[in-house]
Amino acid sequence: MSPLVPLGALLALEPRLPGRARYLDAGVPPGRFASMAAKYGALLDALLQPEPLRSRLLGRIARRHTGALREAQLVPPVVLLRRYRQAEIAARHPARSRAAHLSAPTAAVVLWHDLHELLGAQLAARRRRRTASAPGPVPGALRPAHAYERLAAATGLSRRRLEALLCR
Repeated sequence: MSPLVPLGALLALEPRLPGRARYLDAGVPPGRFASMAAKYGALLDALLQPEPLRSRLLGRIARRHTGALREAQLVPPVVLLRRYRQAEIAARHPARSRAAHLSAPTAAVVLWHDLHELLGAQLAARRRRRTASAPGPVPGALRPAHAYERLAAATGLSRRRLEALLCR
């Protein structure tokens, strides 16, 4: 297994086979699973709260994990609970490669973590662009669909297969 490399550095490579192999071989540290378990626990707790508390809690989660609200819309709470348990278990084990996780029940947890990073980077870039008063429409590379495409390319999955894994 390759050493732990930040996702941004891995996906900065053009999606070609050597970059894909490096992404898939990179380890997923247990700390990432602990972070995701905390996110799933917070999502489940927030979904049980009355308004307006629910909205405030979900907003707090979304600021830390860009795309988490979309995930909560795509899957029912029982799936969030299953992911919470999977992330908790994975957090107690040594790092494994992304490739190993993609063929395991933890696939969605790993993919959502990486997607959160990509979407967060896009959001930060859009904010910087707005602050700089850049004219014209938002470039395609700063749209959420591009994050999905980058992740699909990095994993070697089709966009359709990636979305299926994110939703199961």
